[in-house]
Amino acid sequence: IVDEADRANGDVLSLLLAFCDSTASSVFVRPDTGEVIRPHADFSAIITSNVESKDDLPPALSDRFPVSLVINEAHPHAIATLPVDLQALAVSLVSAPAGRRASLRAVTEFANIRGAIGETRALRLVFGAELATSIEESIKVARMVEVL
Repeated sequence: IVDEADRANGDVLSLLLAFCDSTASSVFVRPDTGEVIRPHADFSAIITSNVESKDDLPPALSDRFPVSLVINEAHPHAIATLPVDLQALAVSLVSAPAGRRASLRAVTEFANIRGAIGETRALRLVFGAELATSIEESIKVARMVEVL
């Protein structure tokens, strides 16, 4: 598994392309020993990425991974680790459209620091001013509904 392959620099991307070519042509020569390494016949690779569309990947990389899955929600067990009052918010933020989306890591960090520095400040530090304002309004509405 290659995590966040879209963020690889040129040297790493070149190696990744060589490793993930067809098994007939994939080859890696160790620069220190000259040893030629070929993949096992059953070799396969999985990459993860944070791109919005497979079209955003470099074409050569996209070509080596013809199947793509979009996962735009957090695992329920991960959501369950958050304080109950943030779980619905996290589900919404993680699956929101680009520009309004936040990572589960960000929600977790907000949960960790809000008690120490206050909710408003924690929101702004973790999510930035614009998204923080929207989240703060959502939290207020959720609390009002909870009271009813």
